[in-house]
Amino acid sequence: SVALPVGVIAMMANIQFLVPLTDTTTRLTVSLTLTLTAAAYKLAIESMTPNIGYLTLLDKYVLGCALFIALTVFE
Repeated sequence: SVALPVGVIAMMANIQFLVPLTDTTTRLTVSLTLTLTAAAYKLAIESMTPNIGYLTLLDKYVLGCALFIALTVFE
């Protein structure tokens, strides 16, 4: 219930590559919307997971997806 939506959001970051390079406003809008969606989802799932002092596999996966989205924004 957490990994699949985060993975789908990260894969949707590739949508920006379908937008022509000349349309920078749309590319930026798509990228930043997905970034905000991923951040909001991370904040929502934080309340569902226990508060521990180390990173779990799920935390590492979510951070990896966030890094992937951030890399597509800076592309």
